[in-house]
Amino acid sequence: MRKHLAAYVLLFFIPVLSFAQTQCYEYRGDYPSPQNQSWHSTPAAACSAAGSAMAAADTGRSFTVTSSTPNCKYSVSDRNGSWETTIALLQRSVPCGDPVCKSQQGQSKVVNFTVGYTRSSNIDTDPNWKLIGAPNKVPASGLLCNPQSPCEMRFSGFSDSDMAWQSAAPTPSGLYRLSLDISATFTGETCTPTEVDNAALSKTAPIPPCPGFTGEVNGVPGCYGTASNPTSSDVSETKPKSPQSGNPAAGEKPSTGEGSGSDGKGRTPSTGDGGPAGGPAAAAGSGKAPDGTTPKPGEGKEQANCGAPGQPKCGIDEGGTPSKFEGDKAALDKWKSDVEANRNTIKDANGSFFDSYGVFFAAPPFVPCEPIELPNEVFLTRQCEVVDGTRSVMAYIWALAALWICLGWIREAI
Repeated sequence: MRKHLAAYVLLFFIPVLSFAQTQCYEYRGDYPSPQNQSWHSTPAAACSAAGSAMAAADTGRSFTVTSSTPNCKYSVSDRNGSWETTIALLQRSVPCGDPVCKSQQGQSKVVNFTVGYTRSSNIDTDPNWKLIGAPNKVPASGLLCNPQSPCEMRFSGFSDSDMAWQSAAPTPSGLYRLSLDISATFTGETCTPTEVDNAALSKTAPIPPCPGFTGEVNGVPGCYGTASNPTSSDVSETKPKSPQSGNPAAGEKPSTGEGSGSDGKGRTPSTGDGGPAGGPAAAAGSGKAPDGTTPKPGEGKEQANCGAPGQPKCGIDEGGTPSKFEGDKAALDKWKSDVEANRNTIKDANGSFFDSYGVFFAAPPFVPCEPIELPNEVFLTRQCEVVDGTRSVMAYIWALAALWICLGWIREAI
């Protein structure tokens, strides 16, 4: 009989003990002050907060906690002496664990995840990203730890509704941040952030240095390769979708205010250094492809060619080029008629195709030659024949010399 009674008692207390293990409590001193409306995890913390609130309301008195169970008891002192006072300690039951994480259990939020950094801001030329190191990736378990809480989140996978981002303004080291907006659901559990969690989700994660050397083009920093760190060693990572131009802050997407928008300007903070904290405003854009123009350089800066690192791709802006003739049609018809009349005149001349080139070998139209009477009444009747022949010979010599010089220039150019 005693064994049966012991078993009944044990069966009665097991549910009670299980319930007690799954229930926790929060406390608050019963003092009607706005500074003391929050709940605390221990009675001591609640009594201390109530004492601070009472001292703030009555600056001439000090409240020292002497006991926090079952109520808050204080030793009060002012210029008239000291005495004791007591206020009630309120209690409420809450789920065990971090109340902040428990309150978010089941909620889904958009979280910006840093993938890595690249040397280029051009989002359209390659289907892959070229990262300077291995990319950050969501673990196979799908669980992430938010460094700001820290509360555990479950990532269900990248979808078409999620956004990919690539900043358009570089960090001081000449790198461009790549990130994803992903939807994650809070599990209600606390967690300890790993190295990957901090690198991917923390706004204070360090910006990696340039694996090469940092130079400037038009005053814009750029990260360029060296013999020891060539750009060919950059890690290729497939883009989940065509990225937008912008640089949101890592971590949870704000519900209101700066960074709560849906496009580059709405998601990119107005200030920043291009790193995980987001920004700067120059990194905000519409997500459109570069227009092929090269921005005007600053005063004293050398103009960089299109297609250079950090510059948009080359292209010809044909905007404004007319597609049809919009001038005086009568004048155009007259011009065409005159051209045709000239062609007919040339045909009627019946000359050889090469006849017109003879002018290059003819002597210039100098004054007609007249024989010169020499001293002692010497007179040469064939002086003009010699002069005309010399002119013709020299014309050929000059033509051949010019042709030889032109061929030399062509040879040097090749």
